[in-house]
Amino acid sequence: MAGAGRWELVDGTFRGIENPEAHHPATASYGIRFKDAIIQCEVRMNDVPDEGRKNRYLQIKATDTKDYVCVVTLGQGGLMGKPFDNARINPVSKQRMEGTPVHLPAKIKLGEWHTVVLEIQGAEAVGTLDGQSVTFSDPLIGADKHSIMLVAGTEASFRNFCVWEALPNADWPKNKAANAAKSPPAAK
Repeated sequence: MAGAGRWELVDGTFRGIENPEAHHPATASYGIRFKDAIIQCEVRMNDVPDEGRKNRYLQIKATDTKDYVCVVTLGQGGLMGKPFDNARINPVSKQRMEGTPVHLPAKIKLGEWHTVVLEIQGAEAVGTLDGQSVTFSDPLIGADKHSIMLVAGTEASFRNFCVWEALPNADWPKNKAANAAKSPPAAK
């Protein structure tokens, strides 16, 4: 979207700056074909004036050839992981609607760096914030992916961006159960 935002490379960080007049976050998309992957980076919601923008957040999204597949979102209240629903299409935007979110509550201060990871293996995904994780799933998550998107609402910085192939982990059933036990129930 023209004018939605801009990106700058400053002191080794990739900084996304939303354009307040556009009412749309800054987005950067990296075309990469993958199925199962681990996407990790250090992120920071920058401590800048909000200039009338409603929300401070950043996202890491995986997309297929049509639309969004899954996302992890970091805001001042913590991390949220969410699949998108291939069976439900927004009649206005023609995009997939969001599925049921899972939340990892945390107080996130502006200007502080955090490590965020999105792991995708088959139809399951794990979102991790500074070593604490939530798990979410949907058949769509298992689709072939075609890009990774970085999103910055207001202003956010990304550094040490890494992507590698996700391989099955023999301890996954035990780790998944531990994540589920720690996760608060989904909002209704």
